[in-house]
Amino acid sequence: MVAGESHIAGMAWRGLPNRPDLTAERFIPTRLGSGEPDVQDGGSGTLCETANIEFLGRIDYQVKIRGFRIELGEIERTLLRCDGVARQRY
Repeated sequence: MVAGESHIAGMAWRGLPNRPDLTAERFIPTRLGSGEPDVQDGGSGTLCETANIEFLGRIDYQVKIRGFRIELGEIERTLLRCDGVARQRY
């Protein structure tokens, strides 16, 4: 099995609302012949022998909380600006 970035293809997606820059970055020409763009979804996966895709995790540092994508680095930077908070290395 080989791990790689997962894409979603064949859906008639119109792009990301009010973000033409991210739409251009994330929606790439399809390699599957459907005519619809592939969408880089930020995940990593592998195709199993059973033709199922095993999700391995995110390739970035985003999480989804109550429907909102959150960059963990933004939370870390905000916390580090607070008095009494310091970065610890283990």
